[in-house]
Amino acid sequence: CVESGNAGYCNDVLPEGSGLLNPIGGMYVVPQGKQPFQLVTESPPPIASSEMACQYVEVAWMSVVRDVPFAEYGVSNLIQQAASDIQKTKGCQNQ
Repeated sequence: CVESGNAGYCNDVLPEGSGLLNPIGGMYVVPQGKQPFQLVTESPPPIASSEMACQYVEVAWMSVVRDVPFAEYGVSNLIQQAASDIQKTKGCQNQ
């Protein structure tokens, strides 16, 4: 049914109520730019790496300081503590 390219045909050959919403959706072609399978992303750093530790520390501090108004970043002790902790974390110095 998928090879035919006809979604109506798929509905005819499948059992009643099979629930396929778009059986040929995986065969979609993007009309402009690269196709999804042509996009390449970098692999993430290893979980036990200093880069991943740095990312974790940054995310953890973002959740702690999310309620500090941006206007208070220069005077907030919490922001200063977060910046100091991130700078001390191995792997964050080069970012």
